[in-house]
Formats: sequence, structure tokens, C-alpha cells
Amino acid sequence: MLRVTRKDYLSCNTSSPVAEHSDGHTMVRLHRQGPYYFIGGAKGACEKGEKLIVVVMAPRRYSGIAPAPSPMMFDGPAVAPSSGGPLMVMTNWALVGALLVIGIFGLV
Repeated sequence: MLRVTRKDYLSCNTSSPVAEHSDGHTMVRLHRQGPYYFIGGAKGACEKGEKLIVVVMAPRRYSGIAPAPSPMMFDGPAVAPSSGGPLMVMTNWALVGALLVIGIFGLV
């Protein structure tokens, strides 16, 4: 497995990786937010689809105002969720609001 730049990821260039991992049991420290690009290091592996983008998100803090969404560019194919359904994420405040509404209508 090779960690590469975005440019090398797009072109499947294996000649100048950022990092190379070949023991089969590699743990990679993702120490900053943003995208990390990985491709298969064997000849022809990347061209056959052995490539991965990992995006590390920064923790969000509640400020009372919803921030504008920031555009992110992904050059890989979309992957369907493995659970078969859409992913639902609730912040602590949304969960408190949902429980409050349920409590008001006597559903609890």
C-alpha cells in the first residue's frame, strides 16, 4: 500500500509515494484533517481499482449558528453504505430536541 499525493492518486503513479507500507499489518496515523490518498503498490493494482481516499473530519463545536457547508472535492467513485440504509447523524442538541418533543406529546 502506498500513501500518495492527490496528483499521483489520480494518475496511479507509484514512483514517488509519500509513504510505503508492505508488511500487511500496517497502522497509519492520520494526524491532520483533510484527505489522505492510498493506492495499491503492486504493478497494475491501482489501475484495477485498488485505491482509497480517507477524509479526516475536524470535530465540530456547537456555536448556536449553523456554519455554511464547505465544498469538498472527491475524485473517487461513490460507495453505497454497507448497512443498506441512509446514515442518520444527530448532534447532542438535535437529540435533546427530539426527546423534548416526544416528552411534550406524551410518547415517552
